[in-house]
Amino acid sequence: MAGQLENRVALITGGGSGFGRAAALQFCGEGARVAIGDLNAATAQETAQAVRAAGGEAFAAQVDVADERSVRRFFDAALEQFGRIDCAFNNAGILGPLGDLHSVSLADYERVMAVNVRGVWLCMQAELARMSSRMRRRAGTRSSTRRRSPAWSAARCCPRTAPRNMPWWGSRALRRAATGGAASG
Repeated sequence: MAGQLENRVALITGGGSGFGRAAALQFCGEGARVAIGDLNAATAQETAQAVRAAGGEAFAAQVDVADERSVRRFFDAALEQFGRIDCAFNNAGILGPLGDLHSVSLADYERVMAVNVRGVWLCMQAELARMSSRMRRRAGTRSSTRRRSPAWSAARCCPRTAPRNMPWWGSRALRRAATGGAASG
């Protein structure tokens, strides 16, 4: 299976440890150049060093996925470093405080939602903007009062369905952009 991502650029959030670090090494093993973002800049750099030690090419930067400007800076820096973004692993997430629902503060809840839901949405928005610009596009809009918007669908029943719905809408948008709008969801 080695080489499936040869000459591709993979962007990984939460790449400083755990699944993100493992994904960076796996992407590298498949031939991808890897952009690694993490809230902890030092662990992102450690992962980049591990990728380089494995023979890959890596770029590391600090990113707070809950902050729109930070996400934009990270994506722009990765694009400047590698010239393109081909795939992404939106892995950044936090657990938050453990305990009974009534003992969790609103601030803790809002931080978890900002990272785990808004962060994925911000990253997908940045990915689609940078990936689809190289794909064949067709101008036009479609409106329907019977269908709900992607933002509504991704956010409904949060946090239970948001992590499942947002990647679906993102992959649907990429398929539509790649096929000139002909792909269905």
